[in-house]
Amino acid sequence: MGICILIFLTSFLVAFICTPPLIRVSLRKNLTDTPGDLRKLHTRSVPTLGGVMIFAGTIFAYTLLLPLVLDYLRTDGEIKIVISDSCYLIASILLLFFIGIKDDIIGTAAIFKLLGHIMVGMILVLMGNIRITGFHGLFGLYAIPYWGSVFLSVFTYVVIINAINFIDGIDGLAAGVGFIGAASFGIWFGFAHSYMLASLAFALCGSLLGFLIYNFSPAKIFMGDSGS
Repeated sequence: MGICILIFLTSFLVAFICTPPLIRVSLRKNLTDTPGDLRKLHTRSVPTLGGVMIFAGTIFAYTLLLPLVLDYLRTDGEIKIVISDSCYLIASILLLFFIGIKDDIIGTAAIFKLLGHIMVGMILVLMGNIRITGFHGLFGLYAIPYWGSVFLSVFTYVVIINAINFIDGIDGLAAGVGFIGAASFGIWFGFAHSYMLASLAFALCGSLLGFLIYNFSPAKIFMGDSGS
């Protein structure tokens, strides 16, 4: 867990130190969310590119310190699994990030965003095999058929992506929910000895906490689609 704490602190520092310059650049370039919509509570223009620092802090800390995680693992089989899963996860994160930042800057049609989200789900499910395979007795269901598992998993990914997206805009809400979720998963994966996933969760957790300092009411910056 010491490696996870180091990853957490690294991503936190990146987001905490680099977010103020991003706020100044966003205001100067008018990359902001303006008030006026009934769903918006803020009364002034607020930058919406906070996701850039969340992404940067998470990926920087995770990739920089992943070799320490690999050194901690004992067998070649574990290392191969970690590298394989990391490739699919980082590829998915990159795709989501660039879809989001395009939407934050120039806008993206909803159908193209949805197709991008489905593509991310398909990468994780079909290539990474990161999917829901059963309900462990919930609703009387145990194992589910392969294609049922694929459909349910992709649907779940798309719903979660958009659920976080929809709650961004209220000070501290999306980042706070993300921080609690990432911390909970990080602790769980640590106890389950899934150190690659724990490392990624703590990297996200740290960058979200660094961002949250500037996202509490009154928010100086929002996550935007690139972060949510």
